[in-house]
Order: sequence, then C-alpha cells, then structure tokens
Amino acid sequence: MQFDTTGLEGYITDRDIEGKEGVWLKFPGGREFLVLRAGGSNSAFSRRFQQLIKPHRKQIDRGTLDPQVSDDLMRQAYCETVVKDWRGIKDPMGTPIPWSKEAGMAFFAAFPELFAEIVELASSYTTFQHAEVEEAKEVLGEA
Repeated sequence: MQFDTTGLEGYITDRDIEGKEGVWLKFPGGREFLVLRAGGSNSAFSRRFQQLIKPHRKQIDRGTLDPQVSDDLMRQAYCETVVKDWRGIKDPMGTPIPWSKEAGMAFFAAFPELFAEIVELASSYTTFQHAEVEEAKEVLGEA
C-alpha cells in the first residue's frame, strides 16, 4: 500500500543506516561510536534484550531487580547489537583500544552518562534519517 508522504518526510528513516551501516556519533576528545538503531530496522537489539531479561522477569515484574543488573543487561545488549565500533578510545598510555564487546561494556560502565547519551541517540529515529546523516557527512567532509 502506498501513502502520500507530503509533510511526513521528517519521519522517514533510512533502513540501511538503522540496521546495517550505522552512524558515527561524535563525542569530546575525538571519541566516536558507530551505532545501529536500538529498534527500527535493527530487530536484533529487541530480540537480544528480551533474551537477556527473560531470566529476570519475576524480579522486573515485582520491581526488585537490582539497578546494577539492569544497567549491565542494557550495556550487554547495546555492545552486542547496537554499538559496532569505536574510534579514539585509548588506554592511559595513549594506546588505542580496539572495539570488543568486553571493552565496550567496561568503558560504558566507567562512563555511564556517556552511555546514557548513546542510548538516547541510538533510540531516536531522528539520528537515522537519511537527510540528517547526509548533512552531517557534508559538514564533516565525508560525503
């Protein structure tokens, strides 16, 4: 079924960017994170998160799940299905740390507010709108 999209262009996302290519999110100090959407065309995120919380369902329903466990599960789901790479992450000696799920989980545990911002951006459809991504590439000279 086809619909007239006039006036709705701001609600159209690029499914390839959401679920395959991702976007680079830029943070201070030259740190960047390649992320897929947490939802939308990235159905792997929802499936994996549901698998991770299943053993904790009773605690979630009762409101007794330890917030630390909840945070750990979210970081794990993101590091397995949303965050795909990073740049500019180094050890104290300045040596680049390659992306891995384990390194990502440790980094995000150390910087929970940065992780919260990544969660917010990766959950927002506006991050994955084709026009927005292309405009950002032009500004950064990547187009």
